[in-house]
Amino acid sequence: MRYAIAALEQGSIRKAALKLGVRQMTVVRHIEALENHVGYSLFTRRRDGVHPTDDGTTFMHAARRILQDMESLTAHTRSSRHKRGERIAIGFYTSVSTGNLRATLTEFRNRYPDLQWRLVGGTRRELLIPICFCYDP
Repeated sequence: MRYAIAALEQGSIRKAALKLGVRQMTVVRHIEALENHVGYSLFTRRRDGVHPTDDGTTFMHAARRILQDMESLTAHTRSSRHKRGERIAIGFYTSVSTGNLRATLTEFRNRYPDLQWRLVGGTRRELLIPICFCYDP
């Protein structure tokens, strides 16, 4: 849908390809695949560019709404995930109070205050066992 909307907005497949940073044939193939999927032509192709068919005009109107909703949903999800904070587990097999580990963890906490993390202690062997990367506070 993005390729078709770009072609509609640019009035040309060549200009749409330039805007999207892809080859012209890529835009053509995506539009053709979309037209095959919906079962009708979205555009008439002429020397002066592409022009939406009647069905294409209706389709493009709905496609724009769908893409706007998807972009909004994606932005909301990213924002929500950022508010929750990312989560990681840090494995160690030495004492936290020895060497630079404590200072490093303190600096890490200062640099990434929203990041949720937990320390997992164990032997080298235990820490090398594949684990589920889920977070259980």
